[in-house]
This record gives sequence, structure tokens and C-alpha cells, in this order.
Amino acid sequence: AEVLKCNHTIRQAILSVNGIGPAGALALASVLEEEDDDDEKAVLEVLCVGGNNLGDKGAAFLADMLRTNASLIELWLRDNNLTSTSAAALARNLQSNDTLQELWL
Repeated sequence: AEVLKCNHTIRQAILSVNGIGPAGALALASVLEEEDDDDEKAVLEVLCVGGNNLGDKGAAFLADMLRTNASLIELWLRDNNLTSTSAAALARNLQSNDTLQELWL
């Protein structure tokens, strides 16, 4: 996941059905979060993590990342055992995100 932090060329990461689980979601979210003082901003536009058994915990990590990420335009979370808890976290954090255009649940 760290390679995505200094990435200036990769626009899509298709990581579906790779068994990353909540720990993988945390690693991805950590490098895709953008702080005001970041010198290097993420350029990833599409993240597909469907079928990775993220559950509500993994979805919460990615939802939190959406508050500060300004590069993702598509996020695929299908087939991850998400519940209304995940939907609420995503909805709450999307209120401060104006770049995400497609969210696949």
C-alpha cells in the first residue's frame, strides 16, 4: 500500500478478491488519506476492493479516508459483508468529499 503514497502514474488499483480484509483496508486508507501539509498527494482515481471480506471495520477505515482524499472518483466495495453501519459511515464522510462520483456497494 505504501507505494501508492508516492505514486504519480497509477490511476486504478483493481484489488478485488485478494483477501485483504480489514487490515488491508486500513493500510490502503492510511496511504490514501491526504493532509493539508502533504507534499505528495495521491493520484489514484479508481479503487476496487470488492470481495475482500472488509466488513464494517474495513469499510469504516475507507470511509474515514474519504474525508480528506481528493483523488478518488470511483470506489468499489461490493461483496464485502457490509451492513447499514458501513452505509452510515460512508454517508457521513461523503458529506465532506466533493470528488467521489461513483460508489459501488
